[in-house]
Amino acid sequence: MLTTLPKHRGQHGALIAIGLLVSTTIVVYTTQSPPQQAHPDDASHAISSSTQRPAATASVTKAPEAVMPPVTKADPTRSRGSGFVTYDATRTSHVAAPVAGWLEKKRSASVGRHARQFEPLATLYSIEVYMATVAVIEQLREFKSQQALDNARIKLLRWGMPKPTLDRIERTMRPQAALPLATRVAGIVVEERAAARGFVEPGELFTVTDPTRVMVFVEVAAVDPVEVGMPAKLIVDGVAKPMNANVSYVFRRAAEGMRTIRLDVHSFAKPKPGARVDAVIVLDERKGGQTTVRR
Repeated sequence: MLTTLPKHRGQHGALIAIGLLVSTTIVVYTTQSPPQQAHPDDASHAISSSTQRPAATASVTKAPEAVMPPVTKADPTRSRGSGFVTYDATRTSHVAAPVAGWLEKKRSASVGRHARQFEPLATLYSIEVYMATVAVIEQLREFKSQQALDNARIKLLRWGMPKPTLDRIERTMRPQAALPLATRVAGIVVEERAAARGFVEPGELFTVTDPTRVMVFVEVAAVDPVEVGMPAKLIVDGVAKPMNANVSYVFRRAAEGMRTIRLDVHSFAKPKPGARVDAVIVLDERKGGQTTVRR
């Protein structure tokens, strides 16, 4: 059986409050951890650690500037590039068979011999040539328009039919299957293809040129002030001595920071087409600057 506690009358209230305050203070003090005492060697240990272990940010160091490659200023009197040799297009004739047919050469071997301008090197017999001459004769017999006649003539002339031969066909009104294959320029036969006799497909058969005159194309930096007439020294693979030349043409269009220039060369060393070239181009003769164009 529960009984109610007697009510305090207030005479011991002050003592009870003081007791609670004292007990609370003791509990709070005992729950706190005591302060750690510093070891006498901790200071020296921290100093030694800081000297032995570098900071994490110091693990990546910048290379000293002395190791970096030196930056050199471009010489305004020099230019660099690469080049190759090709035949002079203005002095070269590529004699080709325009259509398929039976080929008969004038000589079994012609490489190395001199050919006169408009000299036939071979004869091509083709049904297509025969039908083209028939078309010209029909246009003459049944004249309809000058344009149609000229178109029939131009077809044969583009195939290489000599104008005197075409005039004879029109005068005699007799078609022919033979097409003379002649060179447009005088020069040396430097290349020859196909057998002395046999069936051939359309394609080049002879190359006639002046081998002492070639063109050299060189790639230079587009920012280089190369101009027509500037002197150059060329070192060509297969040629013992350097050759002198002048810049003949500067192409206006540049690609990927490079520009093409052309040099016309006259040399009895006869450099081979396709040979690689090193060039020395003088941009300013007053300063005496020269540049070797490296491969």
